[in-house]
Amino acid sequence: MFNHFNKSRIHDNHDRVSVGNIKSTKSCLHILSEKGKFELTMDLLNMIKNSTRRSEFLKATVLTDLDGKRPRYLASIHLAAFHGHKKLVELFLENGIDVDTCTNKKDTPVMWAVCGNHVETVRLLIKHKANLKLQNDKDATPLMLAIRYGFTELVGVLLNGEQAEVGHDDNDDDDCKMGSENKVHANVGYDCKMGLEKPIVLAAALGHKEIVSKLLDCRFASNAKISHGMTALMVAASEGNDDVVDLLVHRGRKDELEVVDKIGNTALLHASRAGNLSTMDMLVYHGASIDARNRLGETVWHHAIWRDDCDDGDDFLRAVAVLYRRAKRIDGRDMKFAKGCSPLQVYHIYYPHLLYTLCTYSQILQCTVQLMSMVGVIILKKLISLK
Repeated sequence: MFNHFNKSRIHDNHDRVSVGNIKSTKSCLHILSEKGKFELTMDLLNMIKNSTRRSEFLKATVLTDLDGKRPRYLASIHLAAFHGHKKLVELFLENGIDVDTCTNKKDTPVMWAVCGNHVETVRLLIKHKANLKLQNDKDATPLMLAIRYGFTELVGVLLNGEQAEVGHDDNDDDDCKMGSENKVHANVGYDCKMGLEKPIVLAAALGHKEIVSKLLDCRFASNAKISHGMTALMVAASEGNDDVVDLLVHRGRKDELEVVDKIGNTALLHASRAGNLSTMDMLVYHGASIDARNRLGETVWHHAIWRDDCDDGDDFLRAVAVLYRRAKRIDGRDMKFAKGCSPLQVYHIYYPHLLYTLCTYSQILQCTVQLMSMVGVIILKKLISLK
């Protein structure tokens, strides 16, 4: 079996691999690492008596193209971690390979184990003091990768298996009280290049309710904002992730419903812009203001009317009218519109060619309130035919 593992020719036993126009060499160790051949790998390493040479052999990389991943140069420990070959990973660590060995994209073995959803391999690497704060070239940590792929159990391992550093409310400086004091830390509250810089915002955007709950259990601030000022609640509302919205509202503070981003959008305005009616209904039920208006002067009516060109435009407009009337019953206020914010005035501003005669403001208000009081609300667009 080992006739081809001649000591002087170990590095010459390889397969040729290529990705695009780039060519590389896959050694016998890389092949064994991919296939999880523990005993053969152990015999091979035992043949290399010189520790320096063994170290070089273990550090040697091969260009690898994995489904859904960017091509990169991986050492044997990265391959073993990605495929979940725990015993091989431990063997490589015992032979002196650094637990935080990086690829050309700064990915560590624990990141590759996370990408492969191999819980026990991740536990092993944590046991060997893998640095969970390290970021790859996209500034992603193991925790962010676990959230991205929706690996709930792994998120729990990364948060609960060690004492985690989290993003807190201003009045709460305690760490997540989980795990033993001598464990390494998972950096939860950092910024990165992945667009949704906060883990809780990423989890909310992807609709991972259980992961959001785990982050909240670690006292992660639910109102943490990303670069555009959006919170987890806003992102969840925009994506129509109603179960996450419900969780965040129940476990957060009521005033978060009226928190605004950099241009003044509330969670309700984000939901209306995306046409997520069920999310709007939930937010209004929990007390969000239906009269919210951003710094550009936009309201739910603007978003409803702008959806006119969509297939569901008419239905959405009807539904918003019903929701508006219901919201006014909830908060007990009269249905009065701020200047320039009534449905007909929005039409006049953005679609002036559709209006045959411009009603006075009092006429507009009277007609709108009357129509909203009808059972089976008439499409607001038909009001433009009034003369």
